Amino acid sequence: MTIDTAARKLAEYMREHDHIRIIGHYDADGIAAASIICHALLRNGTGFHLTFRSRLSYEELYSLKEPLLLCDLGSSYEELPEGTMVIDHHLPKINGEFHVNPRLCKLDGEFELSSSGAAYFVAQHLGDNRDLAGLAVAGMIGDHQHMAGKNYEILNEGIANGFITADHGLLLPGRDTGERIKYAIHPYLNGLSGRDPDTTGLDILSGEKEILSATILKTGDALTEEKIRMLYGDRFMASHEDVEDLHTLTAIINACGKSGSADTAAAICLRTGSDVKEGWEITRTFRMKVIRDLENARSIALNGASAMEVDSPETVSEIADIIAYEQKIDEPIFVISYKDGQLIVSGRYPPDADTDLGNILESCAKMHGGDGGGHRLRAGANVPDKKKEVFFMTLEEAIAS
Repeated sequence: MTIDTAARKLAEYMREHDHIRIIGHYDADGIAAASIICHALLRNGTGFHLTFRSRLSYEELYSLKEPLLLCDLGSSYEELPEGTMVIDHHLPKINGEFHVNPRLCKLDGEFELSSSGAAYFVAQHLGDNRDLAGLAVAGMIGDHQHMAGKNYEILNEGIANGFITADHGLLLPGRDTGERIKYAIHPYLNGLSGRDPDTTGLDILSGEKEILSATILKTGDALTEEKIRMLYGDRFMASHEDVEDLHTLTAIINACGKSGSADTAAAICLRTGSDVKEGWEITRTFRMKVIRDLENARSIALNGASAMEVDSPETVSEIADIIAYEQKIDEPIFVISYKDGQLIVSGRYPPDADTDLGNILESCAKMHGGDGGGHRLRAGANVPDKKKEVFFMTLEEAIAS
């Protein structure tokens, strides 16, 4: 089955309902995917109830009696209530009748089609929703996907239809150059991130290329080739969105989701026009927390991997990304924290690894009363704090095997 056929089948099923319960994952891709569907349903006259979660228990899933759509989650469940709709790109353990997932269509769900991209294809079968291409691209950016395959097709369609414009420039999110530098986490800029620009000697009033050159000089050897590519390159703008710069929009969606304010992110994606200021304040606070946690991270012992502990559980994924995508790691990296009696783990594997980290963390966590999963190179887990020692032992064995 092609992705278009799967999307059409799901859209036709959605049309049969007057109201749909939508639960999206709380990251940028999940929020963007759910928002795309909400736009399409609203225009189609279908009611919906939207919430966001990191995961649902089977008990919760089976307690929901209304038509249910899961966005950016659902594929990893071994069973789902009959008729459950899923738009996802993670490794599927189940192939339901109404399941749109690039991996089930022999497409690359790791890098070439995200959940928001899959949602975009579904939306096109609910009406003319080509103006939602910008939200799909925001989800792709948030999930570190490539502008290739079906992602590239969506981007090109958005550009061809005038909903997205592309140019070259600084990719750092922010409302002005000062904010872009101060709150930079992807990449983290040594000596600049977290500091007021007027204390760093950086002339933020100069042109973007001059700022790029000055940034390279000030960060010195710490600014790798990979970081330079993350600093400057293809930049996308979407005039229909409340935040036009899609890198900035992605940063806001992600920060709000990770900070427990996914509803604010959704309101921005739904173009209410009233939550952008609040969203950016959440983003500034979140990014400063990431910077401080990174600077105060503590190394912990874990055989076969690099590991560190940070203060805030909501920053573990961001810090793992900073380390993995900027330093080109040659061994697994794990970042941990604690919340409500749970050990929170975010892991990354080197790009050339032939092991599936999502399966490793899921298996290790389940053995000790937790849960986990994710992508081949990028995954996470939650485990009861009291089981952390045996979990680490199990994880070390899995890494070594």
